[in-house]
Amino acid sequence: MSIEYELHFADSRPTEELLAAAGLGELPGLLPFPGKPQASRAHIIREAYGFTSKADLVLRVDPSFFNKDDGYTGNYTLIRAAMALLRAAQGDMVLLFNWEKPMLMRRDGKLLLNNDGGWWDSPARLGLVDLPYVMEELPSL
Repeated sequence: MSIEYELHFADSRPTEELLAAAGLGELPGLLPFPGKPQASRAHIIREAYGFTSKADLVLRVDPSFFNKDDGYTGNYTLIRAAMALLRAAQGDMVLLFNWEKPMLMRRDGKLLLNNDGGWWDSPARLGLVDLPYVMEELPSL
């Protein structure tokens, strides 16, 4: 099973445009799949998180970018990319781990990090969050 993350944006611009606006080119340790969510997936996001997903980005962690000290490079690239996209995109956004567990979410302009599961317990990961945030338990799909 691969490690995948899914970003959903309320911003109506195409995902490729959002990536360019965020200044994101290469994403070391990640394989990006930009697109537009299927109607059924957009409906699920709307029901669970209260916004309509108009663009999405699937990011698969590349297991070949791994070292025993830091783990998967893609996890760190993911946080940097999410911070850049939060600056570039307008409106709400959610980052899901393996299609169901929210890792972070912007709702009504406030950045929320999911304190359930311990992912943000890593000082190295949390240190990459360079925007004001609140830790909160976020509901899984």
